[in-house]
Amino acid sequence: MYPLAHIGVALFVAKLLERRLKLKNYKLVALGSILPDLIDKPLTIVGIGSGRFIAHSLIFTVVATLISRELGFGCAMHLILDRIWEEPDVLFMPIFGIPWGVHHTIYDFIRILLTDRTVQAGEIVGLICIASYRKVKPI
Repeated sequence: MYPLAHIGVALFVAKLLERRLKLKNYKLVALGSILPDLIDKPLTIVGIGSGRFIAHSLIFTVVATLISRELGFGCAMHLILDRIWEEPDVLFMPIFGIPWGVHHTIYDFIRILLTDRTVQAGEIVGLICIASYRKVKPI
């Protein structure tokens, strides 16, 4: 997924679960929802990891949660939206070793955004969620 999808869905779900999770700072939820990509994507561009590396691990999310509940929630939403359970070597890093994977370029990320209908749909859904999350009634 790309930024609008991560931010939008995380904010929408955070607002929906606001009372149960006692979330207050939505800026930290938004930051947490893109933080794994803000860390790991530049690493892959310089030749480290595959775009899902250190910040896409469970241990990173736990550390983020210790810093702030909202930051950790955003990171957890990111992992869920990335379906990171399909890559257990990344999720449980470093328990299963260090996954180096294939490196990507900025061109790869732009090409995927412009050609992948699933990514484009995710961005549209994210934009709709961003536009409507304040209207969501918490449960």
